[in-house]
Parts: sequence; structure tokens; C-alpha cells
Amino acid sequence: MTRHTAAGGFINEDEGIPVVRAILAYTRDAAKMGGFVNNGILTPGKDADFVILDRDIFSQKAEDLAKVKPASTWIGGEKVWSQEKK
Repeated sequence: MTRHTAAGGFINEDEGIPVVRAILAYTRDAAKMGGFVNNGILTPGKDADFVILDRDIFSQKAEDLAKVKPASTWIGGEKVWSQEKK
């Protein structure tokens, strides 16, 4: 993952983190730090709150990650929102 200036240059390029690390920071690790024991990972017995994205974020170039969009949102294992294809 990268950070850019308004002019398109890199900011502290050596401080970027891999996509996997960013996802864990916003899911598993955030739930753990917030004391949410039933959130953050998809395993039996957990709450099953998650999103499905329109493409595989692990195969995208860093500069294309901003183009990834949600396809559906699930809370407690139930679909609560879906982007219908037109």
C-alpha cells in the first residue's frame, strides 16, 4: 500500500504495508483491540459481518485498489445490501 502527494509523488515509500497487513489491521486486529470477541474473523460461532468486493484485492496493483467497490454487505450472516449489476 502506498501514499502519494497531491502531485503524484510517493510519501515515505519504505513505510508502505502489504494489502494483507492492512486488511488484518482493519478487521481482526481492530476487533481484538476494541474487545469485540465475535467479530474480525470468519469462523464458526462468530457474527459473520463482512463485505464481498467486486474483485480480488490481493491481485490488484496498489494504484488500482481505490477502484475496488463493494458488491454486497452481510451482517450476522444475512445479506443487508447488494449492488445490482446493470
